[in-house]
Amino acid sequence: MKVIAYLFSKSEDEQQQLIDLHKQKMAVFDYCKNNNDELLECTTEIINENNKTFSTLFNLISQNHSFDKILFLNKNVFQDNTEINDWIFDELKSKKIHFDFVQKTQEECLQEDIDAKKQILIQKARNVPTLPDTVIKTLKLIQNEKSSALQLAKTIKYDTGLAGKILKLVNSTFYGFPKEISSIQHGITILGFNTIKGLIISSNIYKYYQKSDSELFNYKDFWMHTTLCAKIANEFSQKFNYMDEHKEELFSSAILHDIGKLILNQYDFDNYKNFLQNKHIATDDEFNLKLEEKFCTLNHAVVGELVTSSWNLPEIISQTAAFHHSPFGAKQEYQKTICIVNIANTLSNIILSDTEPKEEFFDKNILTAAQINYDTILEKIKTFKDNPDKLHDLKNFFE
Repeated sequence: MKVIAYLFSKSEDEQQQLIDLHKQKMAVFDYCKNNNDELLECTTEIINENNKTFSTLFNLISQNHSFDKILFLNKNVFQDNTEINDWIFDELKSKKIHFDFVQKTQEECLQEDIDAKKQILIQKARNVPTLPDTVIKTLKLIQNEKSSALQLAKTIKYDTGLAGKILKLVNSTFYGFPKEISSIQHGITILGFNTIKGLIISSNIYKYYQKSDSELFNYKDFWMHTTLCAKIANEFSQKFNYMDEHKEELFSSAILHDIGKLILNQYDFDNYKNFLQNKHIATDDEFNLKLEEKFCTLNHAVVGELVTSSWNLPEIISQTAAFHHSPFGAKQEYQKTICIVNIANTLSNIILSDTEPKEEFFDKNILTAAQINYDTILEKIKTFKDNPDKLHDLKNFFE
């Protein structure tokens, strides 16, 4: 950028004026060098009893300028005259003239550093590789109302690993079907297209994003949590017969709600490692979100929304990623679905960590919106305590 520096002194002593202007000029030179800016000139002005009008600066702003930016010493240039201060910067903004300050406070420098890191992370999140072609093709097939379980089975059978996992899971105590299911087509019919869709997405992302050098982030535990969350959310939906237009995306939304954590661990590894070393128990959502922002500049909810949006997945999925800790911040049409995911998320954390449940872990407004009471939650926890093999079988899905 082509810049002009505005230098001034308020001293009555001529020698001190020269010293003030020289120091400012040296600071301007360093600034331009560090920012690769072209310094056109340094405009100087002496502010004293004989000149209180800032006429040089006013003329500089009002003229037909050939520069892109004006440099000031700091934000306190006009601190003793707020009226002039407001006018100057409003005028610069209205004329779309850039301005910056050569001297910055420690807080300003820190904020600039945070903003820069944030932009880098945003860019990384937006450039996360798209889902594999086989997943995209399968998802398109699932979303086609004319597709059948047979057509889907033919597609899945070419992925022998996934086909075997689906059969293994559908026959496990996790789902508890009384008879053995031996065909993919039958398994798809029983589990339903929406559950299959979520399992296909999670299984493929799991394979793609495993990071062997992560000691604090357990990928298997992560996917167990999200799959259990999706299963519980789906069961709530079926039990209470929700008539929700977004019900079909509930399983996929739930299974991808924490995808931002995976991306932070993959693309901001060192900072996320620091977060993991300092985080509180899984149910302390507010503290952990703020701690993620402290170490990574963005929390996993924001990153999750960026990534799922870049994959062009249905909006309900990106809304769930963004607002699963604060459902009422989502678009109204999605709030009930996200409330269910919020409850299932907390339940999954309690079950997998074997934490003693407490009613205060659940927001009463969210429970009301989802039409779920605390007794229902306790019943759900009891089913897993009474059937420990359910979790063992779920873990095998990601072997």
